[in-house]
Order: sequence, then C-alpha cells, then structure tokens
Amino acid sequence: MTPAGRDRPETRALYRWRDDPREAHDLAAGEPAVVLRLSDAITRTERNLAAHSFGEGPRVTLTDAQVQRLKGLGYTGGDNRGSEDGR
Repeated sequence: MTPAGRDRPETRALYRWRDDPREAHDLAAGEPAVVLRLSDAITRTERNLAAHSFGEGPRVTLTDAQVQRLKGLGYTGGDNRGSEDGR
C-alpha cells in the first residue's frame, strides 16, 4: 500500500504472506473491509508520527569530566552546542 500524497499514486494490495510469500495473488478486491481497516491504521499511524515529530532534542549541560569522557570515546566533533559554555 502506498499512502496518498507520496511520489506514486495510491495503490492497494493485500497478500497473505504465509500462504503467498511471493505476493503472487492480490486479495484486495475480495477483502475490501480488511484493506480499509489496514489503510485507516496506516493513515492514523502516519498522522500520529507527524504530530509527534522528534525534531531537535533538549539541550544538555555537560561537566568538563563528561566532555572529556565523550572525547575519549570518540563521540564529540567540532560542534558542541549542547553545553552552555561551548565545550
């Protein structure tokens, strides 16, 4: 299934992987209620994810010891915006 508003037009296909692992027999036309239920679930999930976008995380202030420990582990680069003093 391809959600509406994506690159491709919406298509609906339904397969039973246990019985048809190669997806050779599309069951969507014969089971419209299942297709509708699954389509609605996908739409709700996409809306929920969009509404709870992760974006930028909270800022964290690190002690000098924590910064040094992270440097020793190779976790720091040139941009240390997370600490108040720029370390």
